[in-house]
Amino acid sequence: MKLYKYMPGKRASDFFNLPLLRLANPNGLNDPFEFSLTKELSQNIETMHSTQGTREEGFRNHIENFMSFGVISLSETYDNLLMWSHYADEHRGAVFELTIDGDNPNSLFVHAPPSPTPESKNFGKVDYRKFRSYQDEVSSESIPDIRRHYIFTKSDEWMYEKEQRFAFHHSHADIVKVSRKECQKAFQANGLDLSEFESRAGVIV
Repeated sequence: MKLYKYMPGKRASDFFNLPLLRLANPNGLNDPFEFSLTKELSQNIETMHSTQGTREEGFRNHIENFMSFGVISLSETYDNLLMWSHYADEHRGAVFELTIDGDNPNSLFVHAPPSPTPESKNFGKVDYRKFRSYQDEVSSESIPDIRRHYIFTKSDEWMYEKEQRFAFHHSHADIVKVSRKECQKAFQANGLDLSEFESRAGVIV
């Protein structure tokens, strides 16, 4: 199948020399509600984690399960004027045509992530809905289903994008840019110590 990637001018120019696709994290999406769990669901997951370990471990699990994944967004259309305006630098950018193997979507990448099982499918169409809340039971086993639900569900107001997307854990990226300052702020807001987390988890930011 043919899918399309809109890019602003500078990124499009760089793409010819180094064909990288940006893995957008939850905080870098233009819809502030995307990836957002409902308040009730967040409380249920927090309660579940708190019974299984410390508050720090619960926060770490939340980061790992919901904030450590990003998406590569593609479109089924190359001539949508709103897409050119929103994602291609107000019509000054470019759009690239990509061929996706429906049986093996990950073959698009030179350094392909591990092939997913059907239960952890990481490529597909976005499901546009008026109400995005997860309706099934919440448990440790359902966390992957909850993550997939929110990764591949958007408000129906974005339906014009006709989006299909990849979803990967950031550990599968070839290049990772992280702002230590922003990480520090996030930890402080939750009363946690980033340096202690780094030493325990072996994370360098």
